[in-house]
Amino acid sequence: MGETYFLVFKTQCTTGNYSPVELFLNPTSNVEQVTADATSTSNSGLSALSHFMARSAFQEVDDTFLIDELRIGTTFESVVPVVVPEGHSLVFGSIGLFCCLSLAVIRRKRI
Repeated sequence: MGETYFLVFKTQCTTGNYSPVELFLNPTSNVEQVTADATSTSNSGLSALSHFMARSAFQEVDDTFLIDELRIGTTFESVVPVVVPEGHSLVFGSIGLFCCLSLAVIRRKRI
């Protein structure tokens, strides 16, 4: 409940049909993973893609789902956002680096 998932589907037209279909669940980088989290290797029977449809099954009475964004691209990198650290993460990282360097300088002076 309250979960957010980032799904990336990949398919390519081979032998006149779009197959296989691969699913990448919550990718952490815009570099394509070697192995997909799920793969359908059956023949899709689709020779063209012209519509998008979402289907849900086995939902309970109060279950809902929301599609926040739909991206269609020709490469994995074009649909997976580059993760940029938040501003406060950079500040904390800089403070940690400064502390480590300060300790190194203090230790050198003692020797």
